[in-house]
Amino acid sequence: MFQEVSAFCPKANRKVRSFDMSRDGFTLLVMGYTGSRQDRLTH
Repeated sequence: MFQEVSAFCPKANRKVRSFDMSRDGFTLLVMGYTGSRQDRLTH
């Protein structure tokens, strides 16, 4: 549901890291922080 992506940033002169995330991955991440139990009800 998510994948790490890295690229070289010439302005910072270093490798930077980010994550590509699907809508489902984002929803699960947000539900974990808000304390919602929606994910338990749908699975």
